[in-house]
Amino acid sequence: MQRCLAEKCKCITFSTEQVTIHVPTPNLEDQDSVIVGPLPIDQPGVRDSAFLSDRSFRVRIGSTYSSPAPVSIGVPQGSVLGPLLFLIYVNDLPDVLASPCLLFADDLKSWSSNASALQMDVDAAKQWSLDWHLPLNDEKCVHVSFGGDSANAFVMHGEKGPENIMRIDAKKDLGIWVSSNLSFALHHEKSAQKAFAVLRMIRRTFSRITRMDFQILYGAYVRPLLEYANQVVYSGRTKDVTLIERVQRAATRMVAGLKSVDYETRLATLDLFPLEYRRLRGDLILTYALFEQSLANRFFTVDPANTRRGHTMEHLNINGSQKRTDYISWDEYFMSVALLSAMRSKDPTTQAGSTLNHLHPCPDTEITQVTMQGAEQPPNSTKFLISLSKPTVDRLSSVGACITNEENKIVGIGYNGMPRGLSDDEMPWGKTSENELLNKYFYVCHAELNAVLNRNHATSSGCTLYASMFPCNECAKVLIQAGIKEVVYFDEKEGDIGEYVASKLMLEKAGVRIRPFKRTGRKITIDLG
Repeated sequence: MQRCLAEKCKCITFSTEQVTIHVPTPNLEDQDSVIVGPLPIDQPGVRDSAFLSDRSFRVRIGSTYSSPAPVSIGVPQGSVLGPLLFLIYVNDLPDVLASPCLLFADDLKSWSSNASALQMDVDAAKQWSLDWHLPLNDEKCVHVSFGGDSANAFVMHGEKGPENIMRIDAKKDLGIWVSSNLSFALHHEKSAQKAFAVLRMIRRTFSRITRMDFQILYGAYVRPLLEYANQVVYSGRTKDVTLIERVQRAATRMVAGLKSVDYETRLATLDLFPLEYRRLRGDLILTYALFEQSLANRFFTVDPANTRRGHTMEHLNINGSQKRTDYISWDEYFMSVALLSAMRSKDPTTQAGSTLNHLHPCPDTEITQVTMQGAEQPPNSTKFLISLSKPTVDRLSSVGACITNEENKIVGIGYNGMPRGLSDDEMPWGKTSENELLNKYFYVCHAELNAVLNRNHATSSGCTLYASMFPCNECAKVLIQAGIKEVVYFDEKEGDIGEYVASKLMLEKAGVRIRPFKRTGRKITIDLG
């Protein structure tokens, strides 16, 4: 279902006209002989061709009969072989369709996320119906689009020319209402409406209902409407659960002497359980049957470890719905953003950046080394996330900057760069020139500073700073004043450099927690090529 919604599949439902009377007998004999050959019917040796051919009918008016006339179309009504012969007749219809399909009696459903392929299937089904003289009921052929609105229209080419197939948002199929969002909420609404209608009919018919009467009437006429296909349609949504339970609440009030009693007491008196418990019981029975018939692997992920008492199986999750196990931790994610944001820096010697993350409890996972693939030249803003192709010059000095709120959502990013309004092409980027004005130090804003200043109005108080290089003393002042409570650094410069010694001293005295980014050798590669 999730895949169908994600891919926005379209479904076409086909329906034939009066299937039991439109099957041409000669065609059915040909189709039958191709698929299964002669069918032995009984010990006397009657075969399928004899069952279909040499049949006649006549009309009686009063005591007068018309002359016999041969039956050239249809299958004998009320016969055991009639449905079987029709199934043989339509057995090859799915073979002419390229898209997945399901065939149940005279109803055919075909679906695909490719609108062109589905239209070709519509044309193929229509041609098959013409070839085998089994007309489609064009008015009952409908189109349902799952996963949101679709501008696609499908056409049925009939005798009157091409006509659009009617699009609907919901359709009843085999007793189940299927909506375009696959929520089954409409099915529960329809079931509840029908059940309430039956309750009103019972109330009008019986002036007094005893407990014995209730068990028969409710069990035979009402509850089956609510529990039909429960294992398929039950969603667990509170709204649906409450709606279905309302029916049983109303039904139990109809019993003589229980109208003013609370619901739990009524259930105990009538020996009933809440409908939600019955749905759970049905799920457990079905699950047990699947395991007993060795079908569990089609529906569940099973843990074969023998760690439980009395059995060796454990239901982990429904196939396709279990979460990934190789996802990165929050620390890995924010440090990756820090390294990625550094690729926006124009600094040719050191790419520095930092990440701010609001202090939020999360699993203490091993923090790993991260290798990002980036561009040789800093890309512009519009190509930032699509031009990463080659490693940076200096991985250990690559840092990024971003601020995240307490929900771990990024609200700001920063990296080493010139102040706004200063041209990166005109300002100096050197660091060893004898002329101090030609070096970058007087002009560049550090990544930590930009991470704080570039936040989108969110407070930085109580946040965590992620940086690939331990912040300098000037950045430490900014972090303390901004209310940063933790600094996580990827690397630090070697030796007792005064500005970094002072930085660490200030952060410790201000109560800012400092911890290194723990490495396990794991690599995270972004490949957009």
